[in-house]
Amino acid sequence: MDAYLKQLQQWQKQMLEIRAREREFSSADGAVSGKVNCRGAVLALHLDPAFLHKDAGVVANAIVAAIREACDQARTRAGEETNKIPRPKFPNWQERSLPPRKPGEVVPATNAELKKIWPHLQLPESSSKGSVHESSATCTIVLREHEASAADGAVRVKISARGGVLNLLKLDRAFLNQDAALVADAIVAAIKQARAEAKAFTDKQIKVPMPEHMKKFFPPDFED
Repeated sequence: MDAYLKQLQQWQKQMLEIRAREREFSSADGAVSGKVNCRGAVLALHLDPAFLHKDAGVVANAIVAAIREACDQARTRAGEETNKIPRPKFPNWQERSLPPRKPGEVVPATNAELKKIWPHLQLPESSSKGSVHESSATCTIVLREHEASAADGAVRVKISARGGVLNLLKLDRAFLNQDAALVADAIVAAIKQARAEAKAFTDKQIKVPMPEHMKKFFPPDFED
């Protein structure tokens, strides 16, 4: 078990390193650039002052497209790097494996079977009917959009709870006459606020605590 926990800590360290990596992006012939990470956070945004003279809708759509594409690429690259990391091998896995299943049969179906894999796993008792209801409620929560604004409402954004994806950006035409750095900072601030609200709401509605015996091996922000 000690060897397994060491592997788990090493895996966790490598995962955190991948998640923390900044990915630079540039779009619209360099008019929109910045940095994101694989979790969809916008770490920096730079806008060409000349680009802000365009229609507000054109500017907003270009920024959304650039950020979404950059985040998608960051997630893809992070996934590729993650797949290269050797996964910890649970001791005596063969002894804990589930019995063979028929082709097409879903795995696993019951709490009892999950207990065979991980005896310490804390699972709530629920019926199949309750599980369907909970799954439907969870989908509603993760698909919900969260709004936020900045610069006295001159910048408004909508973020989906699932992955913190930027879905919508609205900009007041008059605000685009401000300094480009000020506009960029306001956009980043609005996105950050919406992501924070989305995470807080989701965490409150979906309570899936990490088992107590595993918490010491993961920092508090590992699940962010």
